[in-house]
Amino acid sequence: MAAHGFTAKTDGYSPGWDPVRFAKEGSPLSQAELECYFYADGELAYVQVDGRLGPQVTCEGIRLIGRLPSQLAQEMEAHATKHDTDLRFSPTGDISCDGFQLELGAQRVGDRVVSWALFFVSGDDHSNTRDNAPEAVWYRW
Repeated sequence: MAAHGFTAKTDGYSPGWDPVRFAKEGSPLSQAELECYFYADGELAYVQVDGRLGPQVTCEGIRLIGRLPSQLAQEMEAHATKHDTDLRFSPTGDISCDGFQLELGAQRVGDRVVSWALFFVSGDDHSNTRDNAPEAVWYRW
């Protein structure tokens, strides 16, 4: 990440987690573009990409970051129909396709709302899900 102008720092305030935040060097904003949450043993658990500042990420050809939530939902629905897969709705009403190991959310940016994403790997162990994510990931501003 350093080769792309990012610096990393741990925050020391997330109980039970060892998060590392990546931000562009000299960025005037206190919020990171990318946050990685690690278990105490060092294994990566979650990666959150900020909707306002984060890098663009695609999944199955769908751009996920910084999108209008309604447009992203339309693409998710079209993908699910094309690939005959189910849709999932988060408690906040955000939509994603079954099998995508991510949660989508929306955050305010001035007078707009844009999408952010939280990625996780559950594999056969579904204990690593949205419900177990660090509380801080649900508060985007």
